[in-house]
Amino acid sequence: MKGIIRHSAFGTIACGVLLSLSVMTPAAQAQEIKSEAKSTIAQVRDTVKDIVQPDSFQIGRDTQGGPSYIGAGVNAGALGGTALGDTSLSIVSKVGLTKTFSVRPGVVTDFEDDATFLIPVTYDLKGFRVGELGSQEIRVAPYIGTGLAVSTDGDVGPLLTGGLDIPITERWTLNTAANAGFIDDVDLGVTVAAGYNF
Repeated sequence: MKGIIRHSAFGTIACGVLLSLSVMTPAAQAQEIKSEAKSTIAQVRDTVKDIVQPDSFQIGRDTQGGPSYIGAGVNAGALGGTALGDTSLSIVSKVGLTKTFSVRPGVVTDFEDDATFLIPVTYDLKGFRVGELGSQEIRVAPYIGTGLAVSTDGDVGPLLTGGLDIPITERWTLNTAANAGFIDDVDLGVTVAAGYNF
């Protein structure tokens, strides 16, 4: 009789444990699902915030290609009748607007006949590592864009541009660009410049 009672007590305890486990398991699963849902919602919220947040558009911000800058250099003209197609001084700049887009106003002038103002909007690609100079990592950031070329003669035409930004220190960026302006004829020039980051 005692054995039967003992087995019955153990059976009752086992049933109670199994019943509590069966009750707790769905609750634990529900809690885990709820936690994962909260995490997913937070990730989606952060992603949307990155896309649409007001400060994603900011004049003068860094782009994925590097900082904004202003500088000067030399334009080697290859073709055309404006300063863009002649050997001339070049003023260059980059003003970041979003993570991937910037405006790059500039001017080339030979100090004799005319000046040509370049006003392109560019898509800035992410920089990639090409090597080291001493302890400084060298990265190259390509960009392409289009805009307007405006001559002081009063002629206006479309502009195509493409180039490389090479940040060399925290304060300085080297820039090289090829510009094609379609004003009267085709004007081609290649600039090499150094820019001060801001």
